[in-house]
Amino acid sequence: MGRGRLDSLTSLRFGAALLVFVSHASFVAYPLPALAALMDAGRVGVSYFFILSGFVLTWSRRPDDRPGSFYRRRAARILPNHVAAWALAVLTLVAFMPGAFGATRDLASLLLLQAWIPRPGVYYATNPVLWSLSCEAFFYLCFPAISRLVSPLQRPARRALLATLIVTSIAVQIAALQLAPPLREWVAYIAPPVRLLEFVIGMVLALELREGVRLRLGVVPAMALACAAILAVPLFPDPLGRVAVTLIPFAALIAAAAAADVSGAASPLRSRVLVHLGEWSYAFFLLHLLVFRVVWAGAGLARASTPVAAIAVVVTLGLSIGAAAAMHVLLERPAERALRGPGRVRLPVLAPAGRGEGGGRRAV
Repeated sequence: MGRGRLDSLTSLRFGAALLVFVSHASFVAYPLPALAALMDAGRVGVSYFFILSGFVLTWSRRPDDRPGSFYRRRAARILPNHVAAWALAVLTLVAFMPGAFGATRDLASLLLLQAWIPRPGVYYATNPVLWSLSCEAFFYLCFPAISRLVSPLQRPARRALLATLIVTSIAVQIAALQLAPPLREWVAYIAPPVRLLEFVIGMVLALELREGVRLRLGVVPAMALACAAILAVPLFPDPLGRVAVTLIPFAALIAAAAAADVSGAASPLRSRVLVHLGEWSYAFFLLHLLVFRVVWAGAGLARASTPVAAIAVVVTLGLSIGAAAAMHVLLERPAERALRGPGRVRLPVLAPAGRGEGGGRRAV
């Protein structure tokens, strides 16, 4: 099967990044605990990104692709933005939170090793969102080997694997409830080997689609299912709601949106504005907490009233989108072209957000 445009998935990237933004803005709703809990449920956006990462890598994979070439493309795609965002994060720490700077833990975040250390002060260091990029780096490392194992599987074996992955992921979340809070957070939400399960789920979904399997669920019903799952997250004990509740709905949404794009079925997600926002969403994901840091610390809004804080969140969102667009145009695209070298086919970003092409056309 050829690689077609999957613009609906690109648009959904921004939706997932926006969920993460909302979770980080949940502190403004502290007078209303129910609303704060619902906003904090936006953390599930990371799970969507992990499933989608496995999907788009597998969808765009070439049979003759070599690990060295794959690793070079991934480095070209994610490292320029990562290094720039990390440097900006260090500057904001020095300027506004000097006590939070630590050379060892901040170096771990630069090297994308922080998610392997089960200490919140380490895996959330520098720029807290970078822990998910640490997981992605592990996924990239594993991808060529996993592809060789999974791609040859016939449909019954693939579906058995998919069911096993889903059950195992949910079982780990349930088992983590028995752990003490610091370790519970790491096992259920941070640990790269645990989050790898979602990535491989995305890989299997892409293999199913490439063989012509279509989910009998439209994009709009799949979006409604995903939204209902997100709304239900606060009803479940933490951290069970961060992955288990939305795992199947997110997988269904990705499968439905991709199938709609491949078949040309109707999708409300192909508008040019949404696609552009999706293209900027990797940079948005990396930068939005830094903008929060500057706006709230720099403007002295730590004790602002709720109405002022709400306005500041809207301003922060606008500034974050503007900064992301600038990073995408001025750094992300030219740096990727330069690092890939001539004659290379562009692939979708597999870090928490972004853009790419497959077969000479945009894949996500």
